Amino acid sequence: MSYVEQALITFLTSTLDGTGVKIDLGDTVVCELVNQYLPTCKDLTIVDISIALIKAACKLQEEVGLLGIAISTIEAPYDVNCLTGVTSTSGTHSILQATLDALCTLENSVAALALDLSTNYVSVADIDTYIEEYLASIATTLISSKMVPYTAVPFFPTLAILANFDATGAGTGDWVKIYLCNGENGTPDLRGRTLVSVTTVIGGGAFDSEVNPSISGNPNYALNDVNGLNQI
Repeated sequence: MSYVEQALITFLTSTLDGTGVKIDLGDTVVCELVNQYLPTCKDLTIVDISIALIKAACKLQEEVGLLGIAISTIEAPYDVNCLTGVTSTSGTHSILQATLDALCTLENSVAALALDLSTNYVSVADIDTYIEEYLASIATTLISSKMVPYTAVPFFPTLAILANFDATGAGTGDWVKIYLCNGENGTPDLRGRTLVSVTTVIGGGAFDSEVNPSISGNPNYALNDVNGLNQI
């Protein structure tokens, strides 16, 4: 009887502390997190499983803590700058979506700018070519379109060209808006004369001695002055 009694006491004691309670998990699927803490070379007891569960829970707590730190970093306040519809604390998803929206808007703006530049602007290196092509495309024979406007220049016409001016010296036909400098139509009278620049009004640096009007013998030419002799 004492042997049986001692056996019962030993069994009950092992039952109370869990070491004597054997558990056959059979086909039960145990996750890898718990399984790594279970012994592999003996029958499992409730103590073994409890220890594995505690260690797995601690491991999970540690990983959750690390994830919490990572999430806190990710969800920290943002500097939203030019983003619209969000604030510094809107959250990573909202900030990321606002960033994507801004990038799409920028892409459309850049595409529109590229189209505008290619349609309405030309490279500096191509300006001369475009000017030449434009002038060549003008469907006109007007001489005035090929001259610097509002400029009085000496004119050396042939008899054929003179046929394109009326009695006042105003151009006709292809020569319209061109005037002979004969004193008519508001032009200076350059018949038998040559042009000389004024010595007043236009400013500038020191005169060369050959034309300095302060030197005796050098005339002082004012605007609209007529001087000289035809023989000289």
